[in-house]
Parts: sequence; C-alpha cells; structure tokens
Amino acid sequence: MVSIIIPSRQERFLNNTVNDVLSNATGEIEVFVGLDGYDLPYEELIKDPRVYYVRLPMYKGWMNKRAIINQSVAIAKGKYVMALDAHCMVGKGFDEILKRMGLLE
Repeated sequence: MVSIIIPSRQERFLNNTVNDVLSNATGEIEVFVGLDGYDLPYEELIKDPRVYYVRLPMYKGWMNKRAIINQSVAIAKGKYVMALDAHCMVGKGFDEILKRMGLLE
C-alpha cells in the first residue's frame, strides 16, 4: 500500500488533486489530506474510504506543513509514503510505477 500525504493551506486545486490521485492509482492507496489552519465545508469533503483528513489549528500564522506530514506518517499504514503538493496531477498507475522503479522506499 502507498500512503499519500497532501498538505494544504487553502489550496484552490486541492480536491482536483485528490480526485486525480484516486482515479489514477492502480494499487492500494490511502490519502491523507492535511488542512493547515482551516476546515473545508462538509459538502467539499471527498467522501471516499481511502481519504482521511488531518486538521491542524493555525499556530501563530506559521505553516504546519511538517507537522501535517509527521502526524500523517505516524498513522499511515502503507509500506511506502509519498508527499504530494495540493496542486499536482499524476499519471495512470503512478503508484505502481514508482514502486517498480524503487522510488518509493
């Protein structure tokens, strides 16, 4: 399994990125969406059993990207962990390709 961590600070394309990951993964994945200092409205949450939301409160105006990644890794079940920006796209089978190439270890 690949655990994918996507930290976000009110990223405009966050849901596009999560949906792209979900539709292009060909193996078993789990996706941790890190919300840095904000919440998404309920109707914007992606309701997929592979998606988990990690919320951190705003801390003195500083970004908590590292804290989101660390918290997500602590609960991730995947053998492989991948961090991805919240404004990215991936190709079909990206997870299996990276595992085969040995890039996710």
